[in-house]
Amino acid sequence: MKIKAQYLFYWSLCIVVITLPFPKYSLNSQSLILLFITWICLGDWKQKWTNLKQMKLPFTLLSSMFWLSLIGLSYTTDLNKGVEVVLRNLPFLIIPIVIFSSIRERLVLKKTLSIFGFSVVIASLFAILKAFFFKIENLGNFFYYIDFSKIL
Repeated sequence: MKIKAQYLFYWSLCIVVITLPFPKYSLNSQSLILLFITWICLGDWKQKWTNLKQMKLPFTLLSSMFWLSLIGLSYTTDLNKGVEVVLRNLPFLIIPIVIFSSIRERLVLKKTLSIFGFSVVIASLFAILKAFFFKIENLGNFFYYIDFSKIL
């Protein structure tokens, strides 16, 4: 049973990494929820805590965007907007906790990073092809700065 849960965890991690470059769609949010649920189901909380303590520096570096937004919350005059920013940056805390508390094998980390690189290339090619199609069909030129991000 534990091996099946481990495979489900790795598959959900791959889905999160693949959908990460596609921010406009809610697939990433849903896959992040699936990853978190499978991480909870893996159990062995003592081992997770030990792994996380051993990876303090990488965890702190990867989750720094969350911590900066949390610190910035004390400086904001619009508390609702500040909480919204903190909630939007919550994946910067969840993903490092899940990764650094569960994955200890270097091969899995390398595979995950290669899958992420592949998905970024695919997302970029998709956006370039879509912008090129719009240009050919005279639907607008989306190759400029902020307009290109609308394509993805």
